Amino acid sequence: MRPPGAGGEGGTSVAAPTSVERVRPYTMTSARSVIGLCEAVEYIVKNEIVGDFVECGVWRGGSIMAAAITLLRLGINDRELYLFDTFAGMPAPSEVDRSLMAPDQQPADRWQRDLRDDHNEWAYAPLEAVLANVASTGYPREHVHLVKGPVEETIPDRAPHSIARSDLIPTGIAQPSMSLNTYIRVSRSEGW
Repeated sequence: MRPPGAGGEGGTSVAAPTSVERVRPYTMTSARSVIGLCEAVEYIVKNEIVGDFVECGVWRGGSIMAAAITLLRLGINDRELYLFDTFAGMPAPSEVDRSLMAPDQQPADRWQRDLRDDHNEWAYAPLEAVLANVASTGYPREHVHLVKGPVEETIPDRAPHSIARSDLIPTGIAQPSMSLNTYIRVSRSEGW
């Protein structure tokens, strides 16, 4: 039996557009992608797929907020939500990184321009603000885990054993190492 409000085969939940509007100020993700995320959460719940939700690179927390809102709408409030991020803005780009939006510009130039003493203004959202944003959904705080540090350094030791869904958010510059992508895939398959 389908959970209340879950989208049908290939259909969009009627609640997904409401989630899009609710999280718009907290995400760089497109409306279409947020709807897809809500549908994925519905699918996971409908099909009783076990595991936690992981997001790597969270900015203000909008995507995990959409997942939390969807879980709550479906009567689920005990899934663990993991948010991996530096919570200090964009990490320093390497010499091979290129901007997806402006290929002729060097990301290192922007990063250097936005550098402050304790963070980088580029895509900066402090941990406390992200936690407050996620808390505004009403999802239980004890099931929300914010992991501070470079994702490729923190996820091997701090990722949950069983992952129902993970998002590795591209920054528009650096591509995460293959080992990070491999780690997430292996963890997901072992958790199922």
